[in-house]
Amino acid sequence: MAYICGRDGAEMEEVYDIGIKYNEMELPEAEGLRCPECGMEFLMEDLVTGELNDAEAMLEAK
Repeated sequence: MAYICGRDGAEMEEVYDIGIKYNEMELPEAEGLRCPECGMEFLMEDLVTGELNDAEAMLEAK
């Protein structure tokens, strides 16, 4: 299934280097989608609702 950028209609590319920050803390790069035209980046839902949600809960508990 191809994802299309809503800004310019280009097909999104799968990438493995999306930078993530949480409260000024740099987290490891993640897999997601990036538009080759405008550079807009998206994280996949399962990553956000799973791994990142768990990491956020752990960081907030400290």
